[in-house]
Amino acid sequence: MKKLLFILLLLPFTGFGQCPTIGLPNSYNCSDIAQFVIDYPSCKNLPRTLYLPYTSGGDLTNYPGLDQLDSISGRLVCDECDITSFAGLSNLKYISGDLKIDEPHNFELDNFYGLTSLNYIGGSLKLSEWSLESTSGLDNLNNVNKIEIYECNSLTTIIGFEQIDTLLEGLYIDDNFALSNLNGFSSLQYIGADLEIRDNAQLQSLSALINLKTVEGELEIGKNPILTSLSGLDSVIPNLIESLNIHECDSLNYCALDNICEYIDQQYGISTIYDNNTNCNSILDISNDCNTITNSNLENSNETKNIVKIIDIFSRESKKLNNQLLFYMYDDGVVEKKIIIE
Repeated sequence: MKKLLFILLLLPFTGFGQCPTIGLPNSYNCSDIAQFVIDYPSCKNLPRTLYLPYTSGGDLTNYPGLDQLDSISGRLVCDECDITSFAGLSNLKYISGDLKIDEPHNFELDNFYGLTSLNYIGGSLKLSEWSLESTSGLDNLNNVNKIEIYECNSLTTIIGFEQIDTLLEGLYIDDNFALSNLNGFSSLQYIGADLEIRDNAQLQSLSALINLKTVEGELEIGKNPILTSLSGLDSVIPNLIESLNIHECDSLNYCALDNICEYIDQQYGISTIYDNNTNCNSILDISNDCNTITNSNLENSNETKNIVKIIDIFSRESKKLNNQLLFYMYDDGVVEKKIIIE
C-alpha cells in the first residue's frame, strides 16, 4: 500500500519534470544548449534567458539542440552578437520576456530570417544600432507589448507586424535615417503608453497609423525634417492623450486635424509645440489654422446647400416671405426654422 501511494504521489509531476525547475543558471549561452538537451531530451522550453554568441558563430544551426526549443521562459538577447542569421531557432514560438537585438557585429544579419515561427513576445521588441534593412521574418508575430526601434540607419521597410493591433507599453521609432514610412503598423489600434516618433531624417508620412484610435500616454512627433503633415493620426481619441509634443519638424505645416484641434481647444493635457513650419509652429498657430478650416467648411457647406422646399407652420408649401415663420428644407436633409424680418 505504501509503495502504491508513493507511485501515485509522483505521477502528477512526471510531465512537468521533463524540464528543469530548480538549480538553474541565470542564463544560457548557445553553446550550453547541446548539453541541456542531453540532460533533458524531452524538454522544449528553455527556462532562462538565452544569449546569442559574441564571437563569429555563423548562423545558429552551428549550435546543436537549439532547434529543439519552442519556447524561452526569459529573454532572447543579442548584445553585440556575431551571427549571420537566426536559422537554428526555426521552431521557436514563444518568448516570455524581451527580444533584444543591440549592435550585432555581422552585417550579413539584416532581417529576422529564422524566426518565422515566433508568434509571442511577452515583453518588448528592442532593436538598436543594427544594419537591419527590413523587419521581414516576423510574419507570424501576433503579440508583443512594446516596440522600440533606435538607430537602425539602413532600415527602409517595416513589415511583419500586420497582426499587431495592441501595444500595451508603447511604440518608439527614433533615429532611423532611411525610414520613409510606417507601413508595417497599419493594423495598430491601441497604444497603452507613449507614441514617440523622432529623429527620422527620411520619414515622409504617418498615414499608416490611420487605424490608431488610442494613445494613453505622450504623443510626440519631433525632429522629422521632411514630414509635412500629421495626417494618419486622424482617428486618435483626443481626450485620452496625456500630453502632446510636436517640435522641430522643419517642413511640418499641417497639424489642424479635428482631434488635434479639440485637444488644444479643450486643453485636455499639456501641449508643447515649437520650431515647426507655418501653421504648426506654436499652439496659437495650430489654433488659428483650426479656426480657419472650421469657418471655411461652414462657408462651403452653406454655399453648396440647395433649398428643396419651403413650408409654413401648417405644412403648406410656400415661397420666401418676410416677417413670417417658415421652414426651409435643404437637399442635405437639414431643416431650418427662419423668420426673415424686414
